[in-house]
Amino acid sequence: MRHEHRPPPPRPNGYVWQSGYWRWQNGAYIWAPGLWIVARPGRHWVPGRWSQSGGVWIFVDGYWAP
Repeated sequence: MRHEHRPPPPRPNGYVWQSGYWRWQNGAYIWAPGLWIVARPGRHWVPGRWSQSGGVWIFVDGYWAP
């Protein structure tokens, strides 16, 4: 299993780390690397995750929550 280390804190402030994840594309899993994204004031980042639904696995995208 692939493991990703967080990079050092960004240089300017105001960014959050979006972790890398495996995604399904064109019939194969590919690694989507992590990246810094601009923070949204008053919200926090909920990372994407794999979830089982009706006997199949689906990827639930990350989103900003209040």
